[in-house]
Amino acid sequence: MKILKAILLIYPILLLSACAYNLNVGSKEAAAKSVTYSYDKFKSQGWLKTEVYQGGMTEPVTQYNYRASYRDNSTSPDFIQVYGKMFSQNGWCFIDAAYDELGNEYKLHKIDRNVVSNSAMGVSYVVIHEYFAIDISLGKLKELAVKDVEFKAAGKKCDSVFKVDHRVSAAFLDAIQKRINKS
Repeated sequence: MKILKAILLIYPILLLSACAYNLNVGSKEAAAKSVTYSYDKFKSQGWLKTEVYQGGMTEPVTQYNYRASYRDNSTSPDFIQVYGKMFSQNGWCFIDAAYDELGNEYKLHKIDRNVVSNSAMGVSYVVIHEYFAIDISLGKLKELAVKDVEFKAAGKKCDSVFKVDHRVSAAFLDAIQKRINKS
């Protein structure tokens, strides 16, 4: 019975997020195909973004993607970020800091928090999402394009460690460089 309850708890979570992320990066070329640029003329802002990737399987789980903001459709980004979505069944982490595996601290932006709850066949579950962004420089992105790096989104009650794949970083760096070279 405990196994059935565990399956019933995990299955809806997998269904909720099944199409929300990519577990297998594949190659740099495959990651490059999912980089998109969109421009909102009403806000005079453009966003270059990657697809969403899962940074690990350990609870709490963090999905990430890269994004770069372009004011007035310029060719150089105003800022570059690793955008994260941490989700947990264990409660709020209250994320308030970000570090890489070398202990370097990064500027962290708390974006949003929300709760998703549901029940299936008499079993209830709650998934808590925390959204955040980590500022990185173009120089740091160049470093991340060479090797995988683990980040820790640290919180008051728990931490989420997730790995950023170098192939995604390299594809995103190439897309930024293409925009810069347009000028």
